[in-house]
Amino acid sequence: MGVLVPAGDEALLLDEDELAEAVATGHLDEQAAAEVTVLGEAILVAPATYAPPLWHGLDPLQLMAGG
Repeated sequence: MGVLVPAGDEALLLDEDELAEAVATGHLDEQAAAEVTVLGEAILVAPATYAPPLWHGLDPLQLMAGG
């Protein structure tokens, strides 16, 4: 599941259909899907203040520049 934050607009959850498909095909169980949905909805509340754990303390622009 992804989150899109268009400039000057509200954040949107993406790929909800793919999450449902993952459950339907057995790649993900209902509990895991529910946890992902809860996290996605939490991000929607304050997307500018959320950084995935992978990025905490890292500067993505610096990493993309090779440093």
